[in-house]
Order: sequence, then C-alpha cells, then structure tokens
Amino acid sequence: MKFADALRQKTPPRRVGDVRLRSEPELLVGEAMAPLGGASWLPQLCYVGALASGLFCLGLLVVDPAAPWYAAAALASAAAFLTVAAMRLEALSRRRRVFVLNFSTRTLRIDRPAGIAGAPATSLAAFADVREAGVTRGPRGRYRIEVEIAREGAEPQVEVLVDGAHQAELGDLHRVSEVLRAAFGLTAPEGPSPAPR
Repeated sequence: MKFADALRQKTPPRRVGDVRLRSEPELLVGEAMAPLGGASWLPQLCYVGALASGLFCLGLLVVDPAAPWYAAAALASAAAFLTVAAMRLEALSRRRRVFVLNFSTRTLRIDRPAGIAGAPATSLAAFADVREAGVTRGPRGRYRIEVEIAREGAEPQVEVLVDGAHQAELGDLHRVSEVLRAAFGLTAPEGPSPAPR
C-alpha cells in the first residue's frame, strides 16, 4: 500500500498511547505528552513552598535568635529539599520523545531524552534504513509501536515511537502502524506482530 493511499484510508488519530499526532503537508509529527500530565503546576507549588520555608527560617532567626537551632535547620532543609524537587520536576516535564516523518527528505527523526539530565538526543534515519515497524507488547501489559533501524555497518537498533497504549487503543495503534509501514515502504505484515521483548 502506498503512503498516500494509507493516509487517505487510515487517517491517524490525534492521540494514541502517550503520543499526540499531527500531520502537516510534508510531515507527520508524534510528540509524547509531558510525563507529569495535568500536574504541570507541581514545580511551581514546590518553589512556593521552598520560598515560604526559607522566609520562615529567616524570620525565625531574626525575630527569635534564642529559638532552637533545629527548628531553623528543619526549615532550611525543607526549603532546600523543595527547591531540588521543583528543579527535578521541571526537568521531568521537559523530557519528551518526539518523532518526525519528513516526506520531502524521506527521513525519520527521533528526539528522546538521554542521560540523567534528560538532554535531548537526536537520531536521523532514512526511510530505507527502517527494516521493521509494528505493534509490540511493552511493560505493564501496555502496547507500543517500535521501529527497527538498520544503518549500513551498524548494529540494528530498536526505537519506541508510541508507548503506553491500552488494549482499547489497539485499533488506533494498528492504524498508525500501517500508516508508518506504508511511509517506510514496508509490506503489510504476514502474521501477528513480533513477540514482546
């Protein structure tokens, strides 16, 4: 099935698993939603708590210098803990997987968080380097779309494009997988999806 036909017949949903999909004239973009979901206000709440703890600590030391040292130490520790927690939550909210199929250049770009800091790592592969794309079972009984990329002279690597889909989303997941397979020029799978890893 050609890609244009697959896209006309099997329009990808706006959301599947942990990914929001959008298509533009030359692009299909999938962006994983923030891991914090609706709790994006949590880092700001931690910063407010840290500020309040720091101010109470300062006020305690200025107003009552004879106050027990452990009260000020506890407030200072709470301020430090909440500041570190806010910074970690902010970093977590920025850690997103993104994939972009560029039809004009026939490339797949994958941005994913790497390392402890979650700095984005980008890989670029030609459609011709994609050897397989399909639905597999991931951890916790959820489903995902994986692609296997085999560049010349390198070991094949598996990348997750969509993750965390429930069984109720399997129809949409297979539809997105068929659109991806058509874009990469892969034939329809003969049997069931590859076994889980």
